[in-house]
Amino acid sequence: MKFNIEVDVTPDELREALGLPDVKSAQNRMMAKLEAGLEEEIAKLSPEAIVQKWVGALSPNPDLMANMFQMMTGMAGKK
Repeated sequence: MKFNIEVDVTPDELREALGLPDVKSAQNRMMAKLEAGLEEEIAKLSPEAIVQKWVGALSPNPDLMANMFQMMTGMAGKK
């Protein structure tokens, strides 16, 4: 013998019937924190941020920066 039972309930109604907690607010808070963290990390990888780090590291020694740019453009040793 075979029985088929069809139940038409929404996920919220089933969750409530089974006594499971509503975790939507916790999920929303965690997703907001995750998005904010991702945006912060992505901003660190922007071309502007990378160039600022390079320039900041090389600014105490302007000759080193000039030599680096000359080497990158193939102008090293040419005057």
